[in-house]
This record gives sequence, structure tokens and C-alpha cells, in this order.
Amino acid sequence: MKTSTHRLGAPVRRPALSRILVRRLLFILLLGAAALGGVGCTGVQPWERASLASYPMRPDRDPLALAMGEHIFFSRESSTGGRGVGGSGCGCN
Repeated sequence: MKTSTHRLGAPVRRPALSRILVRRLLFILLLGAAALGGVGCTGVQPWERASLASYPMRPDRDPLALAMGEHIFFSRESSTGGRGVGGSGCGCN
């Protein structure tokens, strides 16, 4: 423990972290970050590709719902999307 004197002259004890403890803590934090970063890395097996390429997995499987969703988004956001539809923000387009 390090000691120092207070302005009134009374000794004040302050705990000191050693360099070894700080290095161990940093190593554990980096190891944990690397472990969490590697959790989501996975590949798709060849026999799983058929289910991922099926019709229900397509984002454009329902054209009416897609058009309605885009209309609502463009009306609220007052922006132009990737499909060339312009919006005015008032919902009148």
C-alpha cells in the first residue's frame, strides 16, 4: 500500500495496482473479447443451402407487402429509396 500525507498531515493509504495485475486483467479482457468475436463465425454446410435458398426465405416473396412497406417507409422518412420511388413526407405520393 502506498501512503501519502493529507493536507492536515494525517497519512492516507491508497491501494496500488501492480503492473502484473493490470497486465493480467488486460489479457483476460482481450481474451474475452476475442472469444466473443469468434462466436458468430460459422459456415453454411452444403446440405443447409437448399433450405436457405427456398421460397419462404426470400425477402421479396410477397410483392404486395413489399410495396406497402416501402410506401409507408418513404412516406414517413421523406426520402428516396433504392427503387426510384420518391416520397414527400405527407403520404400523398
